[in-house]
Amino acid sequence: MDIKINKPKPIEPINDITAFKRGDNIQEVIKILELGEQVLVTAFFNNGLLLLQELKLYLKKKFPKKNFSRTAKIQTGISKVI
Repeated sequence: MDIKINKPKPIEPINDITAFKRGDNIQEVIKILELGEQVLVTAFFNNGLLLLQELKLYLKKKFPKKNFSRTAKIQTGISKVI
């Protein structure tokens, strides 16, 4: 059995990257992401989870009728992407 290793290439920054760490203003970081800019999550893995959690809450408020969960779409039998 051959094992194929998936070794992703590092993302090269296009412009200056905003660094995010716990304690930073998450709303400002979300605005930066909305502009299509890159954000570097620093220090701990948990900081990335915090940002993802806040981003999820933001999207639920901004698009209350949308469901962004692929799992929820599969569970409800919706197979095509809206």
